[in-house]
Formats: sequence, structure tokens, C-alpha cells
Amino acid sequence: MKKELGEVAIIAEDLGNITPATEKLLEGTGYPGMKVLQFAFDPSESSYYLSYNHVKNAVVYTGDYGAFTWDFIREAFRSVCDLCIIPIQDYLVKGEEARLNTPGTAQGNWQWRVLPDFLSKELAHSIYDLTKTYGRLPKVDKTDKDKKEEKKTQK
Repeated sequence: MKKELGEVAIIAEDLGNITPATEKLLEGTGYPGMKVLQFAFDPSESSYYLSYNHVKNAVVYTGDYGAFTWDFIREAFRSVCDLCIIPIQDYLVKGEEARLNTPGTAQGNWQWRVLPDFLSKELAHSIYDLTKTYGRLPKVDKTDKDKKEEKKTQK
């Protein structure tokens, strides 16, 4: 695929029964797998999805449906996975009414929308603070102007 498509961001959906063959495929391709915290606390699942079993080359998600609390979101941020994805519905603590799709159904999917009154500066600050606390802010290269300003303040 890399030969045909070049360098594209691919996330391997390695959900369900994780076998040695699955792990070997991920390792061989270098594609990050998915760590869904929702599955970590399901007694019928293995502890594969618990955050202390996560690996760096992976993507952690809170889950695909449900009203996840801010504590659950923090647990995702604490993961060692390179990427952490939190659906806006989780930040808003929305439940089933905000579900985007239901697997195996053809009707009623992709209907939910974020309304302007759902968002606030307080929410933005909370998300920013959480992102900063867990070291997940994007790395920004300093411009020449920033470097000059930094040198001035160091003198």
C-alpha cells in the first residue's frame, strides 16, 4: 500500500479477537492499532485495552458510543499511545442521543450535529488544559521572530 499510496496516515482497526498474527501484521506494517477504552472495562474482553497495556504506536479512543465522563477522558489522555481521539460528544457528556451511527443499520445514521450553544469558552479552556497537562499539545516550530524575542528575554 505504501508503494501505491505513498505516506498516508493509516490506522489499523485491530478490534475484537487479537491474535499473534494481528500483532505481527501491525508490527510489520508499522500502522498504529486502536485501543478503545470502552472495551477495557468489559468483563468479557481481555485486558488488552487497559491503558497500562497500550503501546506508543497506537491510537486511543474513549469509545464508539456512550456518555463517557471526564475521568474516562483523562484516562485516555494518560495513555502512552501517540494519538488520543476524544469525540466531541464525550466532552459534552452526551449519551445515546448524540450517537453518530449504529453498526448494522442503514437508517438514522450520521444525523447528530454539534449546535453552536453546545460550545463555550469554558469547554475550550477545559480541553486545552487537559491537552496541556498530559503533554498532548502539538509541537510548534518557533519562527525566527519567536527565537529573536526569546533571546531578548534571556539577556
